[in-house]
Amino acid sequence: MEDEISLRELIEILLKGKWGIVAVTAVAVLISGVLSFFVLEPTYEARATMLVVQPKMEAASSDNGALSRYLQSISESTQLSLDTYVNQVKNPVLLDRVRNRLELDPYEYTIRKMGDIIKVSTPEQTNLIEIVITHTDPELAATMANTLAEEFVEFINEQSKERVNQSIVVLEQQLASEEEKMNAALDAYTNFLSESRGVAHVEQAYNAKVALLTQFQTELAHTKVALATTKAGLAEGEKTLAELSPVISTEKSLIEDDLLRDYINENTGESLSQMTGLKMESQEVNNAYISLLQQVNADRVAVKELEKKLASLEETIEQTAMEIETLQIELAEKRAVEERLLNKLGDAKWAFNRLVQKYDEALIASAIDSAEAQINLVAPALVPVSPVGPRKMLNLAIAGVLGVMVGAFVVFLRHYWITSAEQTAGNNATHGCS
Repeated sequence: MEDEISLRELIEILLKGKWGIVAVTAVAVLISGVLSFFVLEPTYEARATMLVVQPKMEAASSDNGALSRYLQSISESTQLSLDTYVNQVKNPVLLDRVRNRLELDPYEYTIRKMGDIIKVSTPEQTNLIEIVITHTDPELAATMANTLAEEFVEFINEQSKERVNQSIVVLEQQLASEEEKMNAALDAYTNFLSESRGVAHVEQAYNAKVALLTQFQTELAHTKVALATTKAGLAEGEKTLAELSPVISTEKSLIEDDLLRDYINENTGESLSQMTGLKMESQEVNNAYISLLQQVNADRVAVKELEKKLASLEETIEQTAMEIETLQIELAEKRAVEERLLNKLGDAKWAFNRLVQKYDEALIASAIDSAEAQINLVAPALVPVSPVGPRKMLNLAIAGVLGVMVGAFVVFLRHYWITSAEQTAGNNATHGCS
């Protein structure tokens, strides 16, 4: 059965070896003190703070989306994000410029070593960039921090100008293309307006035909009314005419007619009394019938003429309506073509104006130091007074803790070594006696 060791025994072991633990701890603290106070050089931190002004980007227009996205990409290409600025601080080209400006030894201050002593950070929820230089020379640390910040602004400005110049070249090419498109659209619209049957001409012809059709329809309505009235009068006249006789029959005594009476008296010698019983029947033309017949015939002729006129008007109206329909289709087509040409010309002008605006902005941006407008050194690095390392008290505390741990380990190892040796000797003696 394995031996068990109690907490009391552990404490007794530690108490027995307390001086050993104290000795090891003292040696560790002493070594740490010598290194911290006499061997290690003090290091200093110089901190330079820059403010990055992030310009507000324009929202892409919903109109003519492809061109808006294209212009948006050009704008974004000339502006960097905060993370991009941070990553550019340790650019080897930039570090080499700092080294050359400060005339540092390239063998002692390699690009890698310079990158190791530079720390770049961005405090949360801010547009600040902090450059921290850690060096044993406080003045050199401050000088390096400020020089790096200045060179960074100049470096970003050069990069921005290069990107702006590239954008200007692209915009010039695009401007030439859009100007050609706009001129082509303008020529197409001008040629359309110069056609003999343009929108105005077709619209004028259409309005004239519509007015003529209205006139014909009004005349047709009046003709229908006149025809109906004439037919009604004709029917009434024919009905009345059918009831009248063409002649009027009359019967009278001979003595009532003076001419016949004198003639008979002279030739026959008969007395008037003898002629009293004689009757004479005669027929006369009915003037009312003749007059009505003439009116009926006139109405019949009028009906024929009105029917002929009505048929002619209906045919003319139908033909005019077909002409109006043809003109309407032609006018709609002309208007559609005009609208399409105007839209094309308007889009071309809009695109050209947008490109001109961006081109002018790019020219202005190329003429100013855009980096200085976007990045400002708000807090130059000062020469640090207090070193940040080595942290002497912390080193001593850590050495003390490690000394206690190592001392305790040595005490337990010594106790184990002694007890295990005694047990081995005792076991060997027991086997010898047996």
